[in-house]
Amino acid sequence: MFEKLSLSKIGVSAIFVCVSMLLGVSKIHAADVLVQINASTEISGTVTVKYTDGTSVVSAPLWSGSVPTSIQAAYSRYQTCQYLKFPVQANLPYETMKSDVTIKFDVWSTTGEKIATKYVWNSDWNPLNGPTMVSWLECGDWLKAGNYNLIVTTQQTLSTNGLLSRYVEGVQTIAFSITAPVEPTAVPVTAATVATTLPPVPATAANNASTLPVTETESATSGAPKPKGVKLLLKKGVISTTFTRATGTTYTAVATTKGSRKALKCKAAKTKVTCATSGLQKGQWKLTITPSVKKVKGTSYVKTVRIK
Repeated sequence: MFEKLSLSKIGVSAIFVCVSMLLGVSKIHAADVLVQINASTEISGTVTVKYTDGTSVVSAPLWSGSVPTSIQAAYSRYQTCQYLKFPVQANLPYETMKSDVTIKFDVWSTTGEKIATKYVWNSDWNPLNGPTMVSWLECGDWLKAGNYNLIVTTQQTLSTNGLLSRYVEGVQTIAFSITAPVEPTAVPVTAATVATTLPPVPATAANNASTLPVTETESATSGAPKPKGVKLLLKKGVISTTFTRATGTTYTAVATTKGSRKALKCKAAKTKVTCATSGLQKGQWKLTITPSVKKVKGTSYVKTVRIK
């Protein structure tokens, strides 16, 4: 039988562990960023045994799985390290797999450049004989859109003395493509879109009643909805108002008269907003309450009142 001679996997594993430790600090934060798998193909990992007379025999499948053939990186403004995850299933008992079987995945460009590599070492196999998750982390490489080749190499160790190993292998090549991430399209916030998320506010006599002369107008701008359920409390030199708070909305309030302008101080509770100011002179004042969602101003609530 003709067998291949390789360097010790123990030595290679030690180098891999050292490199992983050096890179671990920058990669560990990518745990939640996953690439999207658009297409996969079923693969059975086999090895080819070659004999001295020139004949060869292909083994029964040592493992099988649905291997990605098309992926798309996730959009992230700050994170370039992303995981490609997919399961593979051992077809031999765990004791055999952990001693003998290793898989190597290589992504090569059509111009001959190696883009990425991932090993499933013999020590990585699931001891419960269930699926083993391949967690393939790359920083920046999954963002390189284009057409590639994915080379899948299955290796089975025949013997080892701790320094040198003899093994047989099988190689499969499949087409592999990467699609660039797509930046989400921002949806403009308008009064119509925000209003659909708010429960209706029932009209009551308390909401609409006023014992003082009041003239109401409306500012026709788009964005956040006009404040609802507005109640006014007018005292000597004081304007105080409360109204229903809309989700995700901030408010400014100001009282104006000829030659004078007073800003109201607003405090927001869970469902209500209270705004107030004092030190107002007698006469007619215009109260304007303006809502905003993400700095986009909406429909203002405007009332003219008289301070005694």
